[in-house]
Amino acid sequence: MTSINFDNTYKSIANYILTEGKTQVHEKDSGLVESLAVFNVAWSFPGHIVPILSLRKMPLNTLIAELNWILSGSSNVRDLGKYSHIWEPWADVDGYLPSSYGRYLTAFPRIMASNLKTGEANTGGYYVNQLHKVVQGLAKPYPSRRLQVTLNHPDNFWSSELPPCMSGLGFNWYVDPDQPDVRQVILNIKFRSSDFALGFTFDILQWYLVAQMMLSWTSVLSGHKYNLSAYSFSADNQHIYSEHIEGIKELIKRPSGPLVYWSNNLPEDSQLAHLGFTPD
Repeated sequence: MTSINFDNTYKSIANYILTEGKTQVHEKDSGLVESLAVFNVAWSFPGHIVPILSLRKMPLNTLIAELNWILSGSSNVRDLGKYSHIWEPWADVDGYLPSSYGRYLTAFPRIMASNLKTGEANTGGYYVNQLHKVVQGLAKPYPSRRLQVTLNHPDNFWSSELPPCMSGLGFNWYVDPDQPDVRQVILNIKFRSSDFALGFTFDILQWYLVAQMMLSWTSVLSGHKYNLSAYSFSADNQHIYSEHIEGIKELIKRPSGPLVYWSNNLPEDSQLAHLGFTPD
């Protein structure tokens, strides 16, 4: 098995942005914001390495609480309670975040086939849980190549205070001749925009855990063994804000921590419960 230390990869990406990044200036309510950005980048990692950064303390309780909030389908930041306040500036006075990940993950507006023919946009009140669709698709005797999740809606770009930084997930699978009883799955995490200093370290770990959770339940449903053989991310724009540049330079001078491995040998229920997930 290939072993790639995620800390070392993080340092490589940081150095790439610092040396090759182009200056961007954005206008926000708080004024002008400057960043270094690289474009159309992609990185890949072996699936048995957990992408947890050990160069600095990771607030895992906050990370898991936020992930459970997303998976619950809630679009109200008040449901996060004390665990995280990061989404509050973009919520309305009642706490609702129109472009929340959970809303589009678990209840994406579904356009019916009849509406596609006529060009009408009305969903007729139908919604789809995208995680369910992917798990059901993977669990089939012959899984599809259409296993995609989108975390965006076109209107987000024009009406939302904060369009989702992550645009979606893609799942592919294959059978290794050396392990014919195991379905190998590759995950691609797709970013519209990735804040490398802060958001990236949360996102890459959260959606890795989502993928492992989904494969665990797919194994239970289908009776087949599923293994995350690789995961990757692709970003249209990956950037470091100017106020974080010096901090990143200091961070990547620190010694890399140990490898953290995902164990597929634990019973599914106990492993998911340890992460805060439940069958529901």
